[in-house]
Amino acid sequence: MADVKYKYQLFIIPSEQKDSSGKIIRPSERINIPVDFFEVDGGADRKIDVTSGDEISIGLEFEQARIYKNLIFYIPPTKDFLAVKLIDLRKSGPEQFSITFAIGIYTDGALSRSLVFSSESAWLFGHPQLSGGKSPLLKMAVRFSNLQLVYGHFDPKLKRVDYKKI
Repeated sequence: MADVKYKYQLFIIPSEQKDSSGKIIRPSERINIPVDFFEVDGGADRKIDVTSGDEISIGLEFEQARIYKNLIFYIPPTKDFLAVKLIDLRKSGPEQFSITFAIGIYTDGALSRSLVFSSESAWLFGHPQLSGGKSPLLKMAVRFSNLQLVYGHFDPKLKRVDYKKI
């Protein structure tokens, strides 16, 4: 039986901020975000655990995200002040950013399939907050106005992953 593993990547890229004279006061930066669970507000009531891969549940949750235009991420504690960076995005009201959430499915160590959710126009919905009991996670709710879903599968003839919009 093949060894199947799932790898997740979530990152956001806030827009650079300029003062009234046009001088950049905060450059754009890529913020990498670890994720333990994710879900959609609306539709089916389920949290997807990123450690237990289930392509059907993941695909269904992404489809729910397309319908309800949101995703909620549960983030483990980090040592790089991630919570401060996320809260800073809400200081002066909802700030737009781009977001990419990619799930790679590896079979016997090689990328065989992937699902990629991305939006160029996303924002935090509410303030990030702690959620859970004994070891709480940071709950980050994201809304977006446009969404792109892409599915990729490894083509053995071309020896590369072929991506298609879904």
